[in-house]
Amino acid sequence: MADSEYTATLERWSFAHGYYFGAIYGDKKERFADGSVVRTSLNKSKPGKEGDIITTSNSRYLLGKPATT
Repeated sequence: MADSEYTATLERWSFAHGYYFGAIYGDKKERFADGSVVRTSLNKSKPGKEGDIITTSNSRYLLGKPATT
């Protein structure tokens, strides 16, 4: 998979205790319907920012807009 490729987009995401939580869209593996809320597998890197592609154990996610508080 090329560095710019990703499996799905996470919108309204947040990062806590090594996990990303958010609404998934465009899941190329067809595991989740658009808008489903997911928690990624553990991610040991620093929290990302909008536009970053983060890698988990089985997927790569494009980070869309973060959640607002």
